Amino acid sequence: SFKTGHLPIMGYLAYDRFGLPYNIDQILNQDRSFNATAYAEYSPLYIPVSLLVTYLYAFVLATAFVVATILDFGDELWKALRGKQQEDDDIHARLMRKYPEIPALWYTGVFVVSFFLAVAAIQIGHFDLPIWGVLLAAALVFIYSIPALYVYSATTGTISINLLAQIIPGSIWPGNPFNNM
Repeated sequence: SFKTGHLPIMGYLAYDRFGLPYNIDQILNQDRSFNATAYAEYSPLYIPVSLLVTYLYAFVLATAFVVATILDFGDELWKALRGKQQEDDDIHARLMRKYPEIPALWYTGVFVVSFFLAVAAIQIGHFDLPIWGVLLAAALVFIYSIPALYVYSATTGTISINLLAQIIPGSIWPGNPFNNM
């Protein structure tokens, strides 16, 4: 049982056992790490039914979009990654030909600068996150970018992977809630 009878049906906040908004400051140590004793004394975390359904929906869709993209566009993706995909130009491609192509080196440069800024932020903020955690975050974005773009181009619907980006680090580094932000 999710013990949601004392919570609002529709809500976006986490609640304590008294039905009040959850005060996260009561379960964190001074160094921002999780305090299991304080958690046991204060309250487990309760979320409304609407948020439970939202989380379930987000997990199902995140997986379904990747699988659907592979099943529906796998051949096209494979050909495009190998450089053998040739399509006829549509009106948009013809109009864009008058603009110069952005060099791939620029994208690489933006990634490298962003990566070093993220590492600097981790070091300055004294977060207990290893450097490979930033690479894990970049890999998660890379894995979901292509399915997200295919879905967006066909339906204008977006994929939200923020829950995966919180659950995966939370599982790898338990007790350190700031690593999954």
